[in-house]
Amino acid sequence: MKKAFTLIELLVVIAIIAILAGMLLPALNSAREKARGINCAGNLKQLGSALNFYLQDSGDIYPAGLADNAADTWRPQLYKHINSPKVFFCTSDRTNYTYKDKACSYGGNAGVFLDRRGGTNTKVIAVNRIKNISQKYMIFDAYCCPGIGSWSVAPAYDSQSCSTPASTALKGEPHTGGRNFLMGDGHVEWQKPGDYNPSGVVAVGWDITK
Repeated sequence: MKKAFTLIELLVVIAIIAILAGMLLPALNSAREKARGINCAGNLKQLGSALNFYLQDSGDIYPAGLADNAADTWRPQLYKHINSPKVFFCTSDRTNYTYKDKACSYGGNAGVFLDRRGGTNTKVIAVNRIKNISQKYMIFDAYCCPGIGSWSVAPAYDSQSCSTPASTALKGEPHTGGRNFLMGDGHVEWQKPGDYNPSGVVAVGWDITK
């Protein structure tokens, strides 16, 4: 006749399982987040390809960050070359978007994608105006206001204001203590906060003139 487990033996087994699960869970979470980061980098690579197609069509002129007609801004213009809203959504983004097809987990460098509303800025940015283009941020992980699906803009360091429809900000670090950036030459980099938002100065990646 088989001997049944005593209550103490069952509790010991449960405790061992709980300890093992506690040891494995951080590793599983880390692996899951790394996978999300890789997926996000893939999204940015696709956005980089779409941006390249756009530049070929526009004579190397970058699209607007903000415009009187939202269809003229960078997100809908790049969408024409991708035709999939999923590319604009990072799986690490926990924003509660009202409309999933308007979700945008990424912001654009306001020094490249200019605010052209109301004719206040008639300048345009051409590829040949950007110095050290491989070091310049184009599109990156950014916070977008719920229910709005930002069309545009960029770094409002740590600001989380949703006062304007196109408000985006650098909110937290979505990928293991940092975020992904599409650079001007099309490659994607992971950077930590000290790289893209150093204290008291503007990181070189934001400034197209350096």
